[in-house]
Amino acid sequence: MSKRFPGAVADGRNRGKSGLASPDAGFRLPGEMSLPTNLVTIHPYFKTHPGKQEQAECLLRDFVDKTRGEEKCLFYEFTVLEDRVFCREGYEGAEGVLHHLDNVGEILGKMLEISELTRLEFHGPAGEIDRLRGPLGHLNPDWYVLHSGLER
Repeated sequence: MSKRFPGAVADGRNRGKSGLASPDAGFRLPGEMSLPTNLVTIHPYFKTHPGKQEQAECLLRDFVDKTRGEEKCLFYEFTVLEDRVFCREGYEGAEGVLHHLDNVGEILGKMLEISELTRLEFHGPAGEIDRLRGPLGHLNPDWYVLHSGLER
């Protein structure tokens, strides 16, 4: 049984010698990342202003460098399509999210001078999302509450 998705069943990839799911493996193959039950992801979408893509690319490196030391950051990456920038990022709970936003605030301010934040989403368990609504509500994000899923 998955801690993150109650009722989820392991697939055949992580079976022990008996053919049954190995309970101590946490439904993961050795070396795979295990996601915490309080995982919160942030999904910001930016559209860079004309002629500012090079500046944006420098700031993306700054974001990564600044985030590298955050203990509660589980993953953090940028993808780019022409003048659009997306960040895929995940944290241990609301505390990790709030710490990150405080940590990168100055860089984020610079990014918002050369781009528009076109969309912002937070995804996670209801309790963690509720902890973010007060401090981050002014950003007017979309709040996605974890419903169900499958973990491998």
